[in-house]
Amino acid sequence: MSTTMEQLRERTTVAVGRAPHGHVAYSASLDEVWVLNGGARDITALDGTSGAKKRTIDVGAAPRHLIFDGGHAVAYVAVDDGLVIVDATSGQVSKRIPVRGRATCLLPMLPRQRMYVLTDTGGMTAVDTAQGAAVGVIATGRGSAWGQRHENTCGKLYVANAATDDQTVIDEATETVLATVKVGRRPERNAIFREQGLVYTANRADDTVTAVSIETDSVVATVAAGPYPFRLIGMKKKTGRADLWVLDRGTPGAKGAITVISATEHRATGSIATMDHPCNWLFDGPTAQIVGSGTKDMLIVDGKAAAVVGTARLSEEPDPTSFSNMVFSKSGLLFLANANDSVSVFGHA
Repeated sequence: MSTTMEQLRERTTVAVGRAPHGHVAYSASLDEVWVLNGGARDITALDGTSGAKKRTIDVGAAPRHLIFDGGHAVAYVAVDDGLVIVDATSGQVSKRIPVRGRATCLLPMLPRQRMYVLTDTGGMTAVDTAQGAAVGVIATGRGSAWGQRHENTCGKLYVANAATDDQTVIDEATETVLATVKVGRRPERNAIFREQGLVYTANRADDTVTAVSIETDSVVATVAAGPYPFRLIGMKKKTGRADLWVLDRGTPGAKGAITVISATEHRATGSIATMDHPCNWLFDGPTAQIVGSGTKDMLIVDGKAAAVVGTARLSEEPDPTSFSNMVFSKSGLLFLANANDSVSVFGHA
């Protein structure tokens, strides 16, 4: 689909449930965008073609993260005290699985019939999706903020632990901990760069990125990024270059930026200025849409040119707390969750 943002304009703003909106996700089979309403106990489903509100789904607790299993018309929703399994077609809750601690996000391994629920207390609950039941708890560090597995398995799962400044490495087959690797301070996200044999953490408290070898589970390099790095992605498939892009939120005295890091030389090779306090990005191929939490604007960055190529104005401030606050539908509409109780819908002019 085309994402030439000079041709995209905000079409409408749709009222949803109470913010914050921890995640927005798209079901292609239903052609619905699901918006998590963290200030409520429900999810708003929007029509992916028109943007209109279709239904409200009660999940019984504040939702935080969502994974669709499109092949089985099932949605897995992390709520404050566990995992809720929803029949995506009917919108009815079929199972409610409690976990130990406060659920933070989900790590899916659906081909292996597993959904992992990360918590802030140092334990990751393994759920058998065929049985719809918890089958064990895997020890991690505290404050597990994000987890990664690769679509083409590398045999390991990686969990970033913000409260213990480390990354837990887990064997996929045995669900046992292989290693605990010290990284930078307050790792907020991690990302696998399979083409380079590395997994990176973005360390928000010391403005660095740590590269860990997938083969040896050891630190390869620590690289300085910009102020408050919080999102990162390997660009090899998008641009053909072995670069890691890091989105830096910035500080009151420094604007946000994208730091470009060479995954072969382990050093910063460039920087792309963004805006004050960027709060998220969304890639469509090599093109990134970046939104700012205080500036009500969107920047469009061409990954191949490594340059800003367009802008768009926002009528509302986007939600600054989401795992992902933007999603495209198959009709080409872009949905953006806002800091208030609304979602903005963008389409081609």
